[in-house]
Amino acid sequence: MDEFIKNLPKIELHAHINGSLSNDTLKKLIELKKKTQDDYDLSLYLGFDSDGSLEKCFEKFKLAHELVDSISALKLATECIISEFSNENVVYLELRSTPRSTECMTKAQYLEAIVEQIIECKISHPNIIVKYLPSINISYGAKEAEENYNLFFALRNKYPEIVVGIDLSGDATKGKFSDLKHIFERARADGFRFAIHCAESPDESEILDKLEFMADGDRLGHGTFIDEKNPAIWSAFTSKVLPIEICLTSNVLCRTVTSYEDHHISRFIRKFPIVICTDDYAVFSTSLTRELQLSVDVYKLSKQDLIDLMENANKFSFARPHERQLIGDKIREFKLKSFSS
Repeated sequence: MDEFIKNLPKIELHAHINGSLSNDTLKKLIELKKKTQDDYDLSLYLGFDSDGSLEKCFEKFKLAHELVDSISALKLATECIISEFSNENVVYLELRSTPRSTECMTKAQYLEAIVEQIIECKISHPNIIVKYLPSINISYGAKEAEENYNLFFALRNKYPEIVVGIDLSGDATKGKFSDLKHIFERARADGFRFAIHCAESPDESEILDKLEFMADGDRLGHGTFIDEKNPAIWSAFTSKVLPIEICLTSNVLCRTVTSYEDHHISRFIRKFPIVICTDDYAVFSTSLTRELQLSVDVYKLSKQDLIDLMENANKFSFARPHERQLIGDKIREFKLKSFSS
């Protein structure tokens, strides 16, 4: 099964840029930082390997945020992430990140740098299709969300083949979807699709607000507290086709679930469309290959189950139709070769 997963054409739909900076990438970013800041203090970051603690994970987030503060650093980070996913035989990738301004770049430059690097990587990494979902952070409030959306709209109009949707993420306990709903309604009218973090906490009204807004084909991130024990939430979820982005290791390490065995994936697997994702693979010391292997080990997935997962991911990606056709051909070719040998 290890070789099967290794060679499987894989699809990643939920990867945050700042959470996907591997140890090798961090070292490259530190070297870049030292070129302009000779006295950069590395004493807090001599060891990058996670010890499995949430505290260590947050240290990596802090370091990533500190290092990715310029156009050149952001482009380097984006290129490294794409390269590492491509080396895993990921054939389709959707990256997401909330724009921020620093002393070295504006929000508009932040967004542009990511897209420019994705375009550049088409030459160096021709076997992976990469898209960008700019993020709105729910905890930042409506004023910033509206400012960011105006930037997203301009970016999408300039790069319609790359900017294919919007991500809603951030600490849901520090913001309300109802405060941002008018912005998302405008985005819907403007043709955007959505990947919305939902049900990470048990706030019923917040979960229902998001589920009632979402349309068939939008994707739902995590879905931890979507449970048939709550009829209102379950009815709102099952009334639409909303694939769930499942992030196993992220959920366990962030303690939104108690263990892999008790993960909410068991409520959905083989019953509703799901996709296996990494969320923040570097922060949580995982990979898409490892997440799929965990799924096999813990949930007894078969080779056909893994094929089904990739076909679902392709179906519910925000790729263009001709790109989905190309990816589907790769999956079918792999299946034919694997099951006939």
